[in-house]
Amino acid sequence: MFNFILKRLVPIPIIEECKNVVFIGPHPDDIEIGCGAFVSLLKRKGAKVTFIVVTDGGCGIVKECDTIPYLIEVRKKEQEEACKVLKIDHLHMLNFPDGGEYNENDVAKEIAKLLVLYNPDLVVAPDPNLLNEIHPDHLRTGKAAQKGFFLSTNTLVLQRNNLETDGKNHSRILAYYYTHRPNQYVKVSKDDVKNMFEAIKKHQSQFPPNSEEYKGLKSYLTLRLRRMGMKRFSKYAMGFFVLGPVHQHCLSEVNEW
Repeated sequence: MFNFILKRLVPIPIIEECKNVVFIGPHPDDIEIGCGAFVSLLKRKGAKVTFIVVTDGGCGIVKECDTIPYLIEVRKKEQEEACKVLKIDHLHMLNFPDGGEYNENDVAKEIAKLLVLYNPDLVVAPDPNLLNEIHPDHLRTGKAAQKGFFLSTNTLVLQRNNLETDGKNHSRILAYYYTHRPNQYVKVSKDDVKNMFEAIKKHQSQFPPNSEEYKGLKSYLTLRLRRMGMKRFSKYAMGFFVLGPVHQHCLSEVNEW
């Protein structure tokens, strides 16, 4: 009973109503795979959408003819083409070394700079606490997004980290994709799902057209969308772990909702 009352007092924000959204992905293709249909929904509703891709994608696939510089260039172009499909307003590729060594704090500061620049009401990033996740880029990106998000909300913290500030504190919503603990399911349409797969298809270095890799991914993601759709009595939905400003520090009950 108490959880029900607490949830009524500090409800989880409805993220599909947000008008200015920044998505953060570890590699080219992750945002599309993790929440491409939600991106399509937001654009259909008139939102401004920015993508931040943390790594250069240079270790995304292994073929005898491929080199890291070649893959970096290919994956950059693929990401740009995918953004055209989803009508993304801004794309920033931070070009940290895919699969290599880099400092999580450096990533956080770059993310914070962009959040100050765009001042979104919602930031969407991979869940840094996904129980089965072992990819270092995904774990670092999720943790760097957390820290960059926090930096960007507090003008004094920005100053202490030698970052520019607009002189104001900001309240923002944080949502995680690639999560095992969704607390909000967002209905998406058939057209949103179609746009998602059209964007994924632009990442041909990862999923060659008509390949078994692409067919397998499409089948898996479609079933996942249908499974989540049942939570909203809809054909398709996407799940996120959402934290409003009051849920982002200390108070733990949101983890039970």
